[in-house]
Amino acid sequence: MHNELYFLCRKICGRTEAKLCRLFQEFGLNSAQGSIAFLVLRSGEEGITLTKLHEETGIAMSALSATVQAIRAKGFVCVTPAADDSRKKIIAATEKLRALTERLREIEAEVHFALCRKIGEERLRDVCEALSEIVSVQRNA
Repeated sequence: MHNELYFLCRKICGRTEAKLCRLFQEFGLNSAQGSIAFLVLRSGEEGITLTKLHEETGIAMSALSATVQAIRAKGFVCVTPAADDSRKKIIAATEKLRALTERLREIEAEVHFALCRKIGEERLRDVCEALSEIVSVQRNA
């Protein structure tokens, strides 16, 4: 059963990821850089710490640090010390990254609409809730 779940999730995410990767490539970002930039953008005005990115993605801190530095060098994020602890760094979206917001929303809406058309809004909401529970269980395991 767990193998089936893995491949189902890969199929669902794979199609969306392919669309996102094409968008990221238009802006000179590879898949890893684009994914991290997307998470930074979703974190809002307050930004996100490297530790939180690590918790969200499971990616090694060293790899995350290198990716953040690469997207920083391309002007998509800024890194500033946290107000409460100068050792902690806050990664936030720049205007250049925020400019992608509308295109990202279009992709998300397109995927959402296609899924709703196939299984309906209520079932999609149930699936999302179930997947969120699975993620929560996995984090705590």
